[in-house]
Amino acid sequence: MVERARILLLLADGIGIRPAARHLHVGLNTIRRWRDRFLEAGCSGIEHDAPGRGRKPVIPEERKAEIVRMTTQEKVEDIVGLYLNPPEHAVVFSVDEKSQIQALDRTQPGLPLKKGGNACVPSGP
Repeated sequence: MVERARILLLLADGIGIRPAARHLHVGLNTIRRWRDRFLEAGCSGIEHDAPGRGRKPVIPEERKAEIVRMTTQEKVEDIVGLYLNPPEHAVVFSVDEKSQIQALDRTQPGLPLKKGGNACVPSGP
């Protein structure tokens, strides 16, 4: 949305299509597309991409639903089991987008949560 606004502001200041494209490091078709959509529909013309634009989904909706079902109903027990009772000589890796969650060595005591936060911090000195 910011790029679209910059395009329109440059054009409104009298900058030509080619200089605007060079300045913003975008193609000429990008400049023309947003200019034309703004001229046709005003601000609402630049708020959203046209229907059908963009990358098509790689994973079909049915497969996504199956993955959600499996991870919420079947896989949780297996994953928790790996942490609580891993096979001998096993290494368990955890990859999670939530950086607050840390996989700790099983020999370490649990760390209490600091009041008012959700990060693991030692309670003592």
